[in-house]
Amino acid sequence: MESVHYLIILVLIGGISVPAWALLSLVRFMREKRQLPLVDSSNSVVVLADVAVLIAAYNEAAVIEETIRRLTALIPKEQVYVISDASSDKTGQLAKRLGVHVLMLRKNRGKTGALVAGIKRFRLIHTCKVILLLDADTRLDKGYFPSGLPLFTQPDVVAVAGSAR
Repeated sequence: MESVHYLIILVLIGGISVPAWALLSLVRFMREKRQLPLVDSSNSVVVLADVAVLIAAYNEAAVIEETIRRLTALIPKEQVYVISDASSDKTGQLAKRLGVHVLMLRKNRGKTGALVAGIKRFRLIHTCKVILLLDADTRLDKGYFPSGLPLFTQPDVVAVAGSAR
């Protein structure tokens, strides 16, 4: 039980960005371990079809539908993955009804744990070049993908962040 307290303190001190960057580092490490390039050198252009959008959601029924609707106006629903992190509301069911991929966890794993579970379950490391980690209440600007994806053609770029308005 003591390790749980340390984990909680770490998240409180470091915020959510520390686990998110740790997850990105883990994804990169796993790709490099399997000797999979971040961008295929035979086709260095990253297009919308190369993207998977991963949303970890805990009790987000109030916002998940609007987020998915606005997101699927920009990217096909087949590329959207929602991880309901042991939600006690209808988060997972609402996402399923909208036709996106859904993983409903029975035990709460926290945001990072839910993201890792989704990456593993849907084999995203093997099926896409770019994984966008999105909060359940985020509304992307229509220019997000056109402006962000070209940055991934640079071999030293492993992450792109937007700004909130």
